[in-house]
Amino acid sequence: MTRGILRVTVVEARHLKDMDIIGKSDPYVKLILDEHNIQTTRPKKNNLNPTYNEQYIFNVDGQTKLSVQVWDKDTIFRDDFIGEDYVKLSEVFTKGYLDTWLNLTKGKFGSLNLSASKLIQNQILIKMSKGTLKVTVVSAKNLKDEDFAGKGDPYVKLILGKGTSQLTKPKSGDLNPEYNETFTFQVDDQKKLELEVWDKDPIKDDLIGKADIKLDKVFSSGHEDEWVKIKRMAILTKGEVHLIMDFTPA
Repeated sequence: MTRGILRVTVVEARHLKDMDIIGKSDPYVKLILDEHNIQTTRPKKNNLNPTYNEQYIFNVDGQTKLSVQVWDKDTIFRDDFIGEDYVKLSEVFTKGYLDTWLNLTKGKFGSLNLSASKLIQNQILIKMSKGTLKVTVVSAKNLKDEDFAGKGDPYVKLILGKGTSQLTKPKSGDLNPEYNETFTFQVDDQKKLELEVWDKDPIKDDLIGKADIKLDKVFSSGHEDEWVKIKRMAILTKGEVHLIMDFTPA
């Protein structure tokens, strides 16, 4: 059975079928391990021979194949399907490394070059702890009210290392706020992300709760979607924050 950490690099595509009536396609690649593990490259505008060189990490737990699909990005209508092929994971995990050209739908719609390799946990922690971390603050729930009159105006603060912090906009009078704000951090050997929730106040902002998020999990999986409990004095739960994190190694 295939288990372990898989690194996939989408290198380039050639001779893609043009799906647009006007202009050329804007192709992107979708890597599907299962319904919960999907990674997508950036689209390449008006390019039927695009170069990507984008790298992704998957945590394989018994899946047998990686589906590789190419789509044409459409800003008005639905995205158009160009073609697909598959990578047998048993071949990658047996050999340790695979560099191949995939024929999209039997070669009728172009070809795609990618490489895949099996990594061990130490390689992930040592080599993959540098890169780009995207954090989406989706929402929060059951926040404890810090205001004596009315409800709090909570905002989220993300801190990575010394002097690197980003804030959401405060949500007025809402203890179950929706944020849907995305922030980008450059990771350089930091091992944790600090999360703080504050109540905006004209005089002095009040800390509602905080949490430390270890980054080794997202380093190995490439994608994490989780609810994080925030606490005060390490024991009192003050609510939860929904985060989605995506990590791309340098």
